[in-house]
Amino acid sequence: MFFVTPAHFCSDLIAQERPGVVWDESSLDHGTQMVLMDRRTHQVTWHEVGGQFASL
Repeated sequence: MFFVTPAHFCSDLIAQERPGVVWDESSLDHGTQMVLMDRRTHQVTWHEVGGQFASL
């Protein structure tokens, strides 16, 4: 299981002792997705998860 989210890790912010994760919803055209891979067949499926992972 993998998640494709608009979360970006910014090492320059971490170096400044600031939070190193930036949530930028405009960076993904499709929104947050969950990607599943079957261990036996290696078939990959993509699923839209909607706004469940939106920033608060």
